[in-house]
Amino acid sequence: MKKFFVLTFALMFGLSITACGAGQSGAYPKTPKEVAQRFMELYTAGDSAAADYVLFDGRNLLELAMTADIARTKQFPEELAKRKAQGPEKIECVSERITTDEDNGNPNLEVAYVECKVGEQTEYLMLVPVDGLWKVDITVLWASEWFGM
Repeated sequence: MKKFFVLTFALMFGLSITACGAGQSGAYPKTPKEVAQRFMELYTAGDSAAADYVLFDGRNLLELAMTADIARTKQFPEELAKRKAQGPEKIECVSERITTDEDNGNPNLEVAYVECKVGEQTEYLMLVPVDGLWKVDITVLWASEWFGM
C-alpha cells in the first residue's frame, strides 16, 4: 500500500511539472531578437506588459531630460496610449548583432542591435543585458524618434 501512495505521488508530481512546463510560452525570451520581437508586438499594441522588456534608465535619459521614474510612470504609458490608438501592426525582427558598446566608451558592456520591420517602417532597437535578461533601451528609440539621433 505504501508503494501505491509513493507511486501515485511521484506520478502526480511528474504530471504537475509537465503541465507547468507546457505553459512556458509566456517565459521570458532568451535572445535579443526574441525579446525585441515580443517587446515590439506589445509596444505597438499599446500593451502595458511591454514594460517588462524595457530598460528605463538607458543612455539617452539626460538628452531626453527625464528621470528613470518619469520614463517608467509617465512617458512610457503616454507612448503606449499613442500606439494603442494606432492599432497593432505586423512585426518581424529580421536581424540581430551582439557586440560591445565601444562606440559609446563602454568596451566592457555587451549590447545587441536588432532590426525590426514594423508595418512599412524599420525600427532599430538597442538591448542590454540586465541581471541575465536582455532589455530594450527605450531611450534609444525615443531619442531617435524625437530628435533624429
